[in-house]
Amino acid sequence: MDRDVIEMTDRLRVVFGDITRLASRGHLQRTLHGHDARLTPTDGWLLRHLAVEGPNRVSQLAHWQAVDRSTMTSQVARLERAGLVSRSADPQDGRVAIISVTEEGLRTLESGLDAARALFGEVLSDWSAEERRVLVESLERLTISLEERLDDDVSAGTAPSGGASPA
Repeated sequence: MDRDVIEMTDRLRVVFGDITRLASRGHLQRTLHGHDARLTPTDGWLLRHLAVEGPNRVSQLAHWQAVDRSTMTSQVARLERAGLVSRSADPQDGRVAIISVTEEGLRTLESGLDAARALFGEVLSDWSAEERRVLVESLERLTISLEERLDDDVSAGTAPSGGASPA
């Protein structure tokens, strides 16, 4: 392997570790997911996914998050009890539940978005517009590449055991 690739990989691994450490702090989690202590990062990801992609079956959500259907069922039930998602029967198969974001869920997402805008607006205020654009586009590209690779690993049965992290 090329020395430049090794150095870049080593630095990227440290950055991922630092971002993960910072992202696990309660204050940042509350900021990114609204100031609602009810929400975990996973709850926020799921709400955002439903808001962007639209209503989904529990099985589709479990596949997207790379977790067992029973795990997703528990997660959806928690969000449903909080009034953030609703469950309705699939018109094509009444035995299947379709999960949708409620108005309260959308308000919660908007609260998180406002807080994230304030935080990142402040943190990146001394970055140029070009630096911010490159950062976001690079992270989006990295996320897509990682998700494709991890999906390939799951499809091939080569994903590491010990539970999957949501993408």
